[in-house]
Amino acid sequence: MGEPDRDFPPYRRVQAFVRRWQLTGLLTELHDRLRDKVREKEGRTPVATAAIVDSQSVRAAGPSGHRRDAFMPRRPASP
Repeated sequence: MGEPDRDFPPYRRVQAFVRRWQLTGLLTELHDRLRDKVREKEGRTPVATAAIVDSQSVRAAGPSGHRRDAFMPRRPASP
């Protein structure tokens, strides 16, 4: 295997792309399309017919119901 630092683009470049995809809605669109394809491949309908919400999930989301850190990449720890 190669060196981790050389296998991936610089952290700031990746973060910039992810942030741009978040702002434009592309990240959500990609997630939804991939989920639909996986569900279809498993023989299920693309849209879920039921959902389960537990109290911990609701509490973790905060007052707005939106988690700001859900798709924000974390900088790897320095060695």
